[in-house]
Amino acid sequence: MHCSIINSLFTMPFYKNESGIIFFNFICLLVFLVKLSIIHCFIILRMMEIEGFLMIIKHILMLFNHEFFNMIMYQYVILPDVLLNYRLLL
Repeated sequence: MHCSIINSLFTMPFYKNESGIIFFNFICLLVFLVKLSIIHCFIILRMMEIEGFLMIIKHILMLFNHEFFNMIMYQYVILPDVLLNYRLLL
């Protein structure tokens, strides 16, 4: 019953007006696509922020000890990065 009330609220202004309903659906689709693109941009920016943070850690470790840096890079940065990229490809 609630669904029919909600549907009638949305279709009431366009009663027996198919072009109005199509236009309303088009507007809803545009809003959804804009929201999706904004979320996608935030995900990309967050990944770039994490990458930048890892680069800072990498340079600090390089200053201290080269062998320690190689061990840390493989164990905590390179291997998880490879696994993350593999997971994103799935």
